[in-house]
Amino acid sequence: MNNTTLDHQLNSFGITDEVLETVFLDSKLNTETGRVKFANLLRSLTKEDTLANMEALKKVNLPVHLIWAMQDPNQPWEGPGSILLNTFKNVTVDKIEQAGHFLQIDAEKEYLTLLLG
Repeated sequence: MNNTTLDHQLNSFGITDEVLETVFLDSKLNTETGRVKFANLLRSLTKEDTLANMEALKKVNLPVHLIWAMQDPNQPWEGPGSILLNTFKNVTVDKIEQAGHFLQIDAEKEYLTLLLG
């Protein structure tokens, strides 16, 4: 899909540059207050919280589409990715090889193409 086609598709969904910025950046890291709130959120997440949700995730019957950044040092495919693959009943996976933790920034066009595809 070329950029013109993707831009047209995004516009047909009402996804403007402003919407993309809100969804993907949301000024979380642009201000000191945002950084503090984001850091507090990250600190509040625990392995126990995640494991407690796994039984509920096994019951999801809807299609699940995982888009995974293969260069993510925080969420490697070999751990969380493969666990999710084996948790959901109806899952498809697309891997973006050259993207890190912020795949929507590292590989914006490829990510959006997969997301909207």
